Amino acid sequence: MRRWKGWLRNMRIAVAFAEPYPSADLLLVPGGNLATGAKDFCARYPDATTLELDLLVLSAAVYAADVASRRGDRLAFCRHFALEIPVANYHALNRVRQDIERVLHFLSSDNWDIRFTQRADAPEPPRQWPDIVGMTLLFSGGLDSFAAAVDKLADGVTLQLVSHVTANQVVRSSQEGLLH
Repeated sequence: MRRWKGWLRNMRIAVAFAEPYPSADLLLVPGGNLATGAKDFCARYPDATTLELDLLVLSAAVYAADVASRRGDRLAFCRHFALEIPVANYHALNRVRQDIERVLHFLSSDNWDIRFTQRADAPEPPRQWPDIVGMTLLFSGGLDSFAAAVDKLADGVTLQLVSHVTANQVVRSSQEGLLH
């Protein structure tokens, strides 16, 4: 792996619930060094599905990878991440793996290689999803995403905001202000 100012530019990251991955540059352990928010989510939504919990682990791993690797300048701006994530709903997530990688590339300008592996938990049974028209917006708490939310709400769009939990008080205050 090529190093840049002490940080890995190309990272092989593994998420492990029990078994170590000795070949990983960064090992993330949910409930250990990876905060997924599952405890708070399950407290608010006691009937959380394994698919929702899988998505929490995926999103937390992506966020952790992003903050663990600095960007370079100019030609070294793009980073390369290889994530290995054990999930209960392997077939459902593997079916949309390339879509997830494309979205992450679009949002971050980084290259993402995600590999899902089957975890022992039982996957969700097939279900009929409600046909709801609307939009999901990534809401950071900053002015750009706030303006987009106001714009979409003014157009009458049913809007769902998705964000992250942060220790930054300014961003947290902005997120909570919009929530209320």
